[in-house]
Amino acid sequence: MTRLSPLALIRASVVATILFMNNMAQTAAFSPTMMMSSTFRSHIISEVIPLHSSVVENMEENDTLGSPLLKQDSNGIYDLSTEEDHLALLAAHPGKIIVLKFYAPWCRTCKGLEPKFVQVSKDPKYSNLPLLFAQMSVQNNKAYIKSLEILALPSIHINAGIDGIVENFPCGPRKIPILKNKIAEVVNSKVDVKTRKLKSVLDCAI
Repeated sequence: MTRLSPLALIRASVVATILFMNNMAQTAAFSPTMMMSSTFRSHIISEVIPLHSSVVENMEENDTLGSPLLKQDSNGIYDLSTEEDHLALLAAHPGKIIVLKFYAPWCRTCKGLEPKFVQVSKDPKYSNLPLLFAQMSVQNNKAYIKSLEILALPSIHINAGIDGIVENFPCGPRKIPILKNKIAEVVNSKVDVKTRKLKSVLDCAI
């Protein structure tokens, strides 16, 4: 029997969840929603958006499957302890861009990155976008994290729903500007300006 790689399993799980959500949506009655302003900038991330208490408040009702099993810290960042947590997060939020930090508790550079990562997660620009932040320790997860092609710590994965991992790069405290730029690039290329939803999710709904 052929054994799928963790990356293949992640992609299959996300695809299956999106298909399930779309099938459920087709059986529900259509109800109009409030239209956003007709004036938009060409780049979503450059807009100034009012600050919400946390990114998590902007999740859609259908985008929280399995979330009670996942823990969040006081800053609203998902704290993943196991491979199962990671897969559950991806399956529960197929309509989100997930910025995931990999770290080690004993790593001095990781400790230096922590407050800066929290600061980025609370940026007002992201509060009305399909974006959430998570972190996963290498402790007790070394083999799994290595299978995700993480070669240095701390590192960042940016996952864009059904498109899977679109960014994978080492990220110390001095590379925060690079992290911000990569988030902006992913948001501007993957998120629909009018609906503020991932384009891949909208394409699946057609």
